[in-house]
Amino acid sequence: MPIPLEPRHRVTVDGRQVADRYVVSWACVAGHPPTHYVLIGYACAFDPGPAICDNRKEWFRLIDQRGRFADAGVPDDGPARDRLYSEPGIAPAMAAGVSMTPVIK
Repeated sequence: MPIPLEPRHRVTVDGRQVADRYVVSWACVAGHPPTHYVLIGYACAFDPGPAICDNRKEWFRLIDQRGRFADAGVPDDGPARDRLYSEPGIAPAMAAGVSMTPVIK
């Protein structure tokens, strides 16, 4: 399954365009049978600001089996995020703590 990329802002360092965010970890999370999701951990490559990484240092995105972001438009925390995890049945796994696999070891 191809993994979608988050939209990123253009950042230039020493005249070269560089990524402002990168994937640091991932995990497969089981939902209601037989559904599974991929949880992707992102980190900001620079000190976050309004124009870079939306003021976040690290965050997670949830990808469904069709390869689409299942959490599009949902804030990083709060009631909407809780509902997002409840509907597909991944709330128990998220509450128990998901073991993330680092991208680089």
